[in-house]
Amino acid sequence: MGEHDLVIGNAQMMGESQIDTSPADARHADVTASGATLAHVAIDGALPGLFALTDPLRPASAAAIARLKAMGVETVMLSGDNQAVVARIGAALGLERPQAVEAFRPCVKFGPERDPDRREQKKCTAN
Repeated sequence: MGEHDLVIGNAQMMGESQIDTSPADARHADVTASGATLAHVAIDGALPGLFALTDPLRPASAAAIARLKAMGVETVMLSGDNQAVVARIGAALGLERPQAVEAFRPCVKFGPERDPDRREQKKCTAN
């Protein structure tokens, strides 16, 4: 088959790799409105495909969040996903303020809990 440059990721990653995602713009709106995340597939700088990803909610998650709330723990969902996905999952979990954080990467996901000014608050982060 030979060697090819393969890039798989979101629109931001494609932009960083100088790959035009405009042919996927119409599909992007449909997919994100449905609560899925759109991943682009680029081969040698061209965009031949897309796929939609969804994360099923674990059956016990909503009950676990409810128990934490009952104990007085403020439960926060931080996600780098799109706002439609965050809103769908947050609503299913009974969260009042699910937040999509632009370019939020796993390596910094626990940053807010390490803020010395917020250490006194009861806080949990669940993935």
